[in-house]
Amino acid sequence: RYYSLTLFRAISIYAPEDDGNDPNGYTKFLCKGATYDKDTVLNTMTEEQRQYLLERMALMEGYQVGRITQL
Repeated sequence: RYYSLTLFRAISIYAPEDDGNDPNGYTKFLCKGATYDKDTVLNTMTEEQRQYLLERMALMEGYQVGRITQL
């Protein structure tokens, strides 16, 4: 769904402004320290760029390593 889109366009769909998100801020966060920018098409990224992107998304979304416990 997102592979042929630019990073900014993909984030605008994933985290739309209509839902109270800030696609510009989100994209800037994802690009900080990266070798890609908001206009990079996702399917042109190298494996290293994709990995960095996923790490930045996990930080943005508040991912934490943990354990699932049955209640």
